[in-house]
Amino acid sequence: PMVHPEDVEMLKKQTMQSLEQKLPSEFFHRIIVNGEIRVLHARSEVLLDSSGKVLKLMGTAQDVTAQKEIENRLIENQNFIRKIANAAPSVIASYNINTGKYLFVSEGIKKILGYDPQAVLDNGAPFLVSLVHPEDLGPLMKKNSEALTKANEISSAAETITEFQYRMRHANGEYRWIHTYGTVFNRDSRQQVEHVLNI
Repeated sequence: PMVHPEDVEMLKKQTMQSLEQKLPSEFFHRIIVNGEIRVLHARSEVLLDSSGKVLKLMGTAQDVTAQKEIENRLIENQNFIRKIANAAPSVIASYNINTGKYLFVSEGIKKILGYDPQAVLDNGAPFLVSLVHPEDLGPLMKKNSEALTKANEISSAAETITEFQYRMRHANGEYRWIHTYGTVFNRDSRQQVEHVLNI
């Protein structure tokens, strides 16, 4: 096998750094075997003598090409889904019902309500709840609680969509009517709702 030309300098740098610092190292690099590019996960350790001088550098390399291909496919799929969600003229969001933390919030929240998605990711469900019109908050929370109870009583094969209508405060202070479709995104090991998807 031959080290991929684009990774030669990085491999040399990692090796020299490990020897100079006398510390173990761990990194990925590519090799070419029979014209095929493979990805290796390299780990090395520096062996020292009793006076602290370097005796030798020992290491292992594991072929992780298949794992890296799966990781790359997952990243591509996530990017694809994110682009679709961000292009849609709606807010698409998924949150954990136990923690109130959001997994994903589309750019639609900026287009529709004027808020940065990062504000929702940083502050969780309480942030969005604080934007709901005071007159709509009680009925919304009641309907949400009933939908969650019902979802926990039925099987995942019978997932339902619940519709909600309420007002939310735009960043400019005005209230806007929102029509939300909510459904189960996934369940925990006990088959209880863990994440909810709202559009």
